[in-house]
Amino acid sequence: MSMKPPPSTDNYVPQGSGALWIAPFDGTVGTYSQVGNCTAFNVEPTVEELDHMQAMSGYRSIDKTFVVTAGYNLTFTLDEMAAANLQKFLMASRSGKTLYGLQNTTQEWAIRFRPDNPDGPNHRFDFHRCKILPAAGVDLIGEDVQSLQFTAKGLKDTTNNPSSPFFDVTMSTTTTTTTTTTTTSA
Repeated sequence: MSMKPPPSTDNYVPQGSGALWIAPFDGTVGTYSQVGNCTAFNVEPTVEELDHMQAMSGYRSIDKTFVVTAGYNLTFTLDEMAAANLQKFLMASRSGKTLYGLQNTTQEWAIRFRPDNPDGPNHRFDFHRCKILPAAGVDLIGEDVQSLQFTAKGLKDTTNNPSSPFFDVTMSTTTTTTTTTTTTSA
């Protein structure tokens, strides 16, 4: 890790750009494919806690908290209406040029995001296993560029990633992005 300790202006990251790859997950991560222009990407680690209250004297007060669930949520927006993106959005199976909506509702995915900002660190985020769902409807008629809004719920993968079952962040300061990609024509 070559990042400078705070305080350092070298650690500032402008809101910027990056590339998103998605791979099917069926117990192991398949081949990552780039999804095109991603206009927004957000990660939210989540923890639910249970509070224990002591009531031996005076006012009741919290004396211990227990973590009962841990996970993460992702939200992202794609504005390329490619068949592979639409297939994920519609949770569809595919045969040739036809998508069959809601016929692939159990598919799990792995997601990789790599910022490519001109300044500051660019860390690679690998989300090992998640379930992708539409986050909002898509306007088929409108005045703006069509976009597909997704949410992804993080799932635990202790089989392949026992020491970090949800996600990893690989620290770097370069803007080089490399991965295995495939392109699907539609």
